[in-house]
Amino acid sequence: MAKAERRFLIAVGAGTYEDPLIDDLPGVPHDVATVRELLEPMGYSLALPELAADPGRDLAERVEEWALSAELGPRDVVVVYFAGHGVRAADRRHYLLCATSRAGRFTTALASEELCRPLMTSAVGHLLVMLDTCYAGAGTGDAAKLAAELAHAQRDTAGRWMMAAARGKERARENAFVPALAQVLRNPQAGARQEFLGVPEVTACVNQIFRTAHPHQHASHSTVDGKGQAPFFRNPAHLPGLPADDLDVETLTRLRRQTRGHFETRGRGVEHASDPGDYFTGRTSALAALAAWLAAPRHDRKARVVTGNPGSGKSSLLGRFVMLADPDHPARAATASRALPPPGLPVVRLHARRALLEELAADLASAVGLGRGVDCEELLHALGERTRPLVVVVDALDEAGTAGDTAEGSRVARELLQPLSTLPAVRLVVGTRRPLIPSLGRAVVPLDLDSAAYAGPDDVGAYATALLLDAADPDSRSPYRGRPEEAAEVAAGIARRAGNSFLVARMTARALVQGQFTVDTGRPEWERELPSDAGQAFAAYLARFGRHRAKAERLLRPLAYAQGEGLPWSTVWAPLAEALSGVPCPQDDLRWLHEEAGAYLVETATASGSAYRLFHETMAEHLRDPGSEVSAHRVIASALLRQVPHDPRSGAADWSAAHPYLRDHLATHAAAGRCLDLLLHDGGFLVHAAPAQLLRALHATNSDECRLRCAVYRASAAVHASAGPRPRRDILAIDAARYAEDDLARELARGLSWRPRWATGSLVHPALHGTLAGVGPDVAAVASTTIDGRPHVLTVADGGVVHIWDLADGTLRDSLDCDAAPVLACTAIDGRPHALVALTDGPVHVRDLTDGTLRTVLDCGTALALACTVIDDRPHAVVGNTVDVRVWDLTDGTLRAALGHSGLAESLTCVTVDGRPHAVGGSSGGVSVWDLGDGSLRLSLKGAKGVRAVACTTLDDRPHAVTAGTDATVRVWDLTDGFLRTALHGHSNIINAVACVTVDDRPHAVTAGDDEVVRVWDLTDGTTRATFHGHTHAVRAVACTAVEDRPHAVTAGTDGIGRVWDLTDGTRRATLRGHTNWVRAAVCTTIDETSCVLTAGIDAVVRVWNLAAGSLRTTLHGHTSSINAVACTTLDGRPHAVTGADDDVVRVWDLTDGSLRHSLGGHTNWVQTVACATVDGRPHALTADDSPGVRVWDLTDGTTRGVLSVEGDESVVESIACTTVEGRPHAVTGGSDGAVRLWDLTDNSLRATLCGHHAWIRAVACTVIGGRPHAVTGGSDGAVRVWDLVDGTLHAALRTPAVVTDALTCTTLGGRPHAVVTGTDAAIRLWDLELQQLRDTIALPLPAGAVAAEGSSLVVGMRNEVVVLEMTPDPVPDFGQY
Repeated sequence: MAKAERRFLIAVGAGTYEDPLIDDLPGVPHDVATVRELLEPMGYSLALPELAADPGRDLAERVEEWALSAELGPRDVVVVYFAGHGVRAADRRHYLLCATSRAGRFTTALASEELCRPLMTSAVGHLLVMLDTCYAGAGTGDAAKLAAELAHAQRDTAGRWMMAAARGKERARENAFVPALAQVLRNPQAGARQEFLGVPEVTACVNQIFRTAHPHQHASHSTVDGKGQAPFFRNPAHLPGLPADDLDVETLTRLRRQTRGHFETRGRGVEHASDPGDYFTGRTSALAALAAWLAAPRHDRKARVVTGNPGSGKSSLLGRFVMLADPDHPARAATASRALPPPGLPVVRLHARRALLEELAADLASAVGLGRGVDCEELLHALGERTRPLVVVVDALDEAGTAGDTAEGSRVARELLQPLSTLPAVRLVVGTRRPLIPSLGRAVVPLDLDSAAYAGPDDVGAYATALLLDAADPDSRSPYRGRPEEAAEVAAGIARRAGNSFLVARMTARALVQGQFTVDTGRPEWERELPSDAGQAFAAYLARFGRHRAKAERLLRPLAYAQGEGLPWSTVWAPLAEALSGVPCPQDDLRWLHEEAGAYLVETATASGSAYRLFHETMAEHLRDPGSEVSAHRVIASALLRQVPHDPRSGAADWSAAHPYLRDHLATHAAAGRCLDLLLHDGGFLVHAAPAQLLRALHATNSDECRLRCAVYRASAAVHASAGPRPRRDILAIDAARYAEDDLARELARGLSWRPRWATGSLVHPALHGTLAGVGPDVAAVASTTIDGRPHVLTVADGGVVHIWDLADGTLRDSLDCDAAPVLACTAIDGRPHALVALTDGPVHVRDLTDGTLRTVLDCGTALALACTVIDDRPHAVVGNTVDVRVWDLTDGTLRAALGHSGLAESLTCVTVDGRPHAVGGSSGGVSVWDLGDGSLRLSLKGAKGVRAVACTTLDDRPHAVTAGTDATVRVWDLTDGFLRTALHGHSNIINAVACVTVDDRPHAVTAGDDEVVRVWDLTDGTTRATFHGHTHAVRAVACTAVEDRPHAVTAGTDGIGRVWDLTDGTRRATLRGHTNWVRAAVCTTIDETSCVLTAGIDAVVRVWNLAAGSLRTTLHGHTSSINAVACTTLDGRPHAVTGADDDVVRVWDLTDGSLRHSLGGHTNWVQTVACATVDGRPHALTADDSPGVRVWDLTDGTTRGVLSVEGDESVVESIACTTVEGRPHAVTGGSDGAVRLWDLTDNSLRATLCGHHAWIRAVACTVIGGRPHAVTGGSDGAVRVWDLVDGTLHAALRTPAVVTDALTCTTLGGRPHAVVTGTDAAIRLWDLELQQLRDTIALPLPAGAVAAEGSSLVVGMRNEVVVLEMTPDPVPDFGQY
């Protein structure tokens, strides 16, 4: 009998060291205890408890003894946590320092993999190792290598997982990882059905917290043979026993009602839902093929694609299939048993006509219970974990998106349907015309309704006979009623003319039934009078109108261009008909059309009323003029624009009152008509237009001014696209100010209570063409290619997923979940685009990007770098690994040559020198150049050291290499002779990536690195062409390509957003205004009778701004590390600032002349918070660092007055504010223990401890309410509390969203005290503290880390940006949905 599952925790803490040269870590015991508190409720038993208190080097031996005695098995789960010092030795191994370790003596330390070895060699089924040390990523990397070496010896899946608190080259902050881990595990982002929180998602959530709290630290994870869900962290929200995989009944009902007019109507072979009868005939073979596929015991992981010529009955077949899938549908009784789908299968039906990918994905996500807010990747992940079968039917794929444009259908096929087709629980059925089948990939089985296998010889004739007899309509006027022989004869003639087209047969038969024309079977060649294709049938139908034919055509033509569900009759249809034809169109004309041509109109109920479209896409094609579609859409856009009502007060277009069709589809029409620029001049349109459609249309802009407006809209599209009009207006107004588009900012802020006065724009640039939201954290590689004639880039992020992005519209084309390493390259093989993807376990996969199939695998060891070239007219790959550089023939996957290399080849590129292909490889040891024709070493570039990136270009008709790396210098080398041409300086940190491109016919290089800056260099003269700021973390990858025939660069890194830069627009703004890193503190003061604001942050600079004008008054330099806090006071009658930073120093600055007055030493850790107060008539400062206690300084002489502390209290103070209570100066502090403390500064005594918060207090501010001093506090528990400081009672608990409060301040507005609160949800909330009411909410483009207030002005520090908002006098209320 198999043993039951057991769970063990080994928690190791090394915080106290015998060697005085090794600093103690007093926070380690707390972290170890917290990990135990987190995991024991999940069922873990503590093993080896003695290791929690400073073990010696023998701890690995003790772990081994325990593992042997425990007899671990495949069902057991073990978690190992180590907290302490970690170091990297010269041999690149990572070592853990034990209590007995000696500084610099690695023989006294424990190699990280040795801690793991006893467990990795055991039979334990699931192992997680968490290292909470400096350089922890190097340690988990060593452990992963060991696990990979041992994996082949495991009989079952090994399941080895590693988590690191910091990357391999990062120092870890004490007490940072575990509090973040605790916040993630206690507040899971998971539903009740998910039993475990996966290691990748936990790591990603920890990094979300780090981005705000510890931006220079990044957790990471890795796995070896870790297939399936990692069962380490139980989800506290999980509810066992819920029905598995059930669908959302409400959504299914909505979709059924929404598509009934399509699927049920077509499935009965009629035009309208109101038509009586069931005329579906034949096609039994196709239905039987679908039924057999669904009934098969094993899924073949291939979609069924119902295809054929227009009118072949694709939609009818799918409609019939949906009907028969209902076990209670009466149609089953009249159907052959072999054609019946298995009963009970859940079916989700989707109609793709005029739909966008996002809309279809949202409907499917909602149907499976995920809600409409998840993205396509999350949807596919969830469906991949389903166990019960699900049938998804998608019809009219070729009609998705803009009328007459198949690009959206291809996008839906590639990004949603292709990955759906291979999921184990999903059976996908798609209806489409043949041209889109390649976009669905190779995992498809076409059911071609025109082939002999599925087109029965009598099917069309039987269908026409049934229509002519019209037996289901008791009031039918059919001339063939009760005359079956004559009906059969005419139907046979119809079928011979129609071929396999049920559409032509239906149109002809209906025309005969309705008396539109007659046939005389006695006349010779009578059949030739019948239509033979849909165009003829529709033309014949229109011909029956005689002299009114032109009228019918002009009334029907707008429907041929209709988007979405169709045109609303009430306000849109008639104006469009009039605009397209130039003939007035009264409503009576449309009524006439409904009476005379209603058979070919389809009515769909929408939220805004009925919408109408043509019965079949073939009719739309007949009515559209292929040579005039641009002008037609331009006419439609102009006509729609005239329908927008205007505000009688301002005369501006009132987009909130416009018909939904205009807000949803005007951008699409304008883009197709090449007149989008006209709309972009209207700020209200930007606010109210449907974001998905507008973002896809922005590529159609023509002028520089509108390109700048596009940049404003794209800058924060990932945030505002899912928001309502009101927050979108807030965000766009702030972004317009960031771009210095003052007129647009004012227009967008019209009607708001607050408007942007000025903003720095540190993170925006006019060259920003778009953003790729969702590239994933820590992107380390980007490669460009062309797919289907459109520019694409591939990105790979931490977690191993390769994303494929279409740069033409910024959408995600596909994802490859293949455990990829950060090594990519693209090339063409046999004329098709391919990607070379290195996997973390060694081999390189070569994948066809057209259909996603795996072409071959290159077994080349652990790949560190890739490049592609052509040798002897065949594509080749050059792969650098840990040993050498190898050359592979990609046509047949064979190894061509192995090239020697000294050191690791960390970067590679290929170039032609003297007409022969060469490879250039860079590493920490130098740069080598090989001739790939004969494999010889041509050059070694002297002086090239620490190279991280290399690219090649042609300069003065000679091949050159551009290298960059650890010394922050870009070097340009002539590859003909190996000489250094020039060295380019400008970066301030390690350069991680280089790409070369031609701009304005001159060679350029694009470089990026750890300084978060992207630089564009003109290589001809060595000058900087442009500097792009926008990334908020290190940039690790760059690729260049052409978009709309303009050179673009794509950059990505650790901030999780890819950015696309138009390099021809790069010189529009050359100067940077503002901070170069995150703003962490802001305070307002008065200098020389002028209101000013001071801002400071990670760039270690204090900037002093004129609050009203936004001009920079001065900068204060002196700190050498991140500034965390700023406070102001008056000293000797002059304004002064007090700053605290990570350099452990408190500095006091004279703001009148910018001079440094004091440097206050004494802190031994990072100074986190500063406040000022007057004590005994002298200015004082209060400061706190990462150790317990608050220091009080007399600023007049720079001496220490005392320390605020409580004996035995080990909590860390995060925030301080000062006020006066009963005439005496007091300080209010909040910190890691969740307690608010009130201190009397006259004698430094603790007056009160206020309890109510349940987590770290991150912000404190003071104010006066009703004449009594109060404190406002907020923190990690999501609560904002107001305390009466006289009696220590809770005055109010403000009902805010449960988000972490990062900053708050108090101000007086209209004579009433207010609190300004901001947190992780990127919004500012303004509270009236007397009424305890939320007065306003302001959405932000980015989360804010600092706020300050002065009168009617608010100062916001969000990432690198400073934004000043001012209250609008008597604003007009904006009732847009927040």
